[in-house]
Amino acid sequence: MKRTIISALVAGLVMFAASAADNYTVKSVSGKVQYEENGTWKTVTKGMELPSNANVTVGVGANLIVNKAGEKKDVRIKSNSKGTIDSFASASSGGIKVGGAAEKNTTAKAKNAGDKGVATASSRAADVKKDMEFAEDEEPLSE
Repeated sequence: MKRTIISALVAGLVMFAASAADNYTVKSVSGKVQYEENGTWKTVTKGMELPSNANVTVGVGANLIVNKAGEKKDVRIKSNSKGTIDSFASASSGGIKVGGAAEKNTTAKAKNAGDKGVATASSRAADVKKDMEFAEDEEPLSE
């Protein structure tokens, strides 16, 4: 009987810890930021915990910074955004990492591959000038 109670308590603690790890703590909020709870939109405040599947809307000119328990990287949600915190966290996982190497310039790759690149007005005019022959008038026109 004692083992069953202890096992149930340990299982409950593990489930509580797992659910707490899926929460994000609001580190900073500015402007109109809201989250959806039971079909109603409520204001997000600094220090509150939001579940990872919480729908948030960040208004125009507003910002939201959250942090997942046990992680060093903050998730920054910029103004005029709407979605779940998890979707923003997974979208921001890319980028340049410390010690990473930047990829070489793709323009140089395109030139090596024979691509001329984007045509501008001056390059198009130069192409037309090469293709056209100009006949100079021998006699000036009289007016």
